[in-house]
Order: sequence, then C-alpha cells, then structure tokens
Amino acid sequence: MIDTVVLDQTKQVARIIHLHPALALLSEQAQARIASASTVQKYESGECVSIPAKHFAIVGSGLIKSTVFIERRSVECIVNLAGPGETLELFRSRRATKHTVVTQSAVIVYVNGTAFSAEMPAAMRGMLNEYNEVKERAIDRLLAAIHCTAEGCIALALVDLQERYGDERDDGSAFIPLHFTRAELAALAGTSTETVIRTLTTWARAGLVISTPEGAIEIRNLGELQKIARAL
Repeated sequence: MIDTVVLDQTKQVARIIHLHPALALLSEQAQARIASASTVQKYESGECVSIPAKHFAIVGSGLIKSTVFIERRSVECIVNLAGPGETLELFRSRRATKHTVVTQSAVIVYVNGTAFSAEMPAAMRGMLNEYNEVKERAIDRLLAAIHCTAEGCIALALVDLQERYGDERDDGSAFIPLHFTRAELAALAGTSTETVIRTLTTWARAGLVISTPEGAIEIRNLGELQKIARAL
C-alpha cells in the first residue's frame, strides 16, 4: 500500500523545486532526483528556520526575513527577504544570520547539496539570475541609504515589497499582505523606528499609505509612492 503522506510530501517538494529559478531549468528527471533527496518542513509565525549542514533551503510558501545583529548599534538589520521559490542564505555573511518566519506560516524545502551538485552545470544560469536579482535589490537599498531622504528609503522598501509580494489593483492602489512591525520596516529601509512611525502617520493622513486592522499595508496611490521611491 502506498503511503499517502509520503506521496503528498513528494508532490509538494516537486512543486516547490519547480518554483526555483535554477531548478526549474532542469529536466523533469533531474528535478525528480533532487526531490527524492529533499525534505519539507512547515514553520509557524515567529519560528526560526535553521539550515542543516550540506543542504540549502528553498521557500515553498510564506516569507522569511534574514537578519544579522549589529552589536555596535544594538539593532537587528534585515539583510534579505525570501519568498516562494527563493533561496535562503544566497549570500553568506561573516555575521551569524537568523532566519525568521514573518507570515502566518511558511513551508521550507531542504535540498541535499550533493544531489543538487550532481545537476549543477545545467542550473548555473538560474542561480546566477537569482543572485543578480538579490544583488540589485541590495544595491538599490545602498544607493537609497546614501542619496535618499528617509521618506524615500521607506517608500523604496514598500515598493519593493509590493512588486515582489503585493497585489496591484486597477484603480492604482495596491495591497501588501504581510505583517511587519515598525521596527522591521525600519530595518528594511535603513532608518529609525521613530522615522517610520512619523512617516507612515503623515502618509496615512494624506491618504497615501495606511495599515489595515490586521497589520497589513494598503497603498492607496501606488504611482505617487513610486515617485517618492525614485526620487534619488
């Protein structure tokens, strides 16, 4: 008799692997070989994700924030956000990195590094594309921190979240179904929590950006927010 739990998990792993930009380039047979050597795990909001040795992790659903603690400033800085189909720890940091679930739940697939390496030549282009996308987002944040006002940095962070995880509507508004604290938004934007609170209060009064009762973000005028974000 077939174990339906194992069968369901195998299908789930295969679906998540197909979301990954590098692994999706492989043949179905290669994807199946990698899936057979992979495991899947579900986490709840606030839980920390650890990556076993000789594995790498792909987000299947939900959103994971990666943070490092800056001792000199006594703050946590968000260095990356990973959503469905994206890799955790694409960049290795000299600092200890903590991965935390920021959505209601998240599903992670742990891919065996040896199984992946056997198929690596055909997957290099996809890995390079993902690396470049993450690098471009990091450069954008760095340029904003150097040249932008605090308001522009916050706008850039929200626009990036909307483009990656939000829903744009026909009336020019948008919705980001993620729950971030003001401190987390400050860590994303590279500014202080007080500045984020002050800016979002001003935008709410102007009808530009509001927080829903559930803690998600409603952008009433996406075009105007994009203008603020582009004003480098």
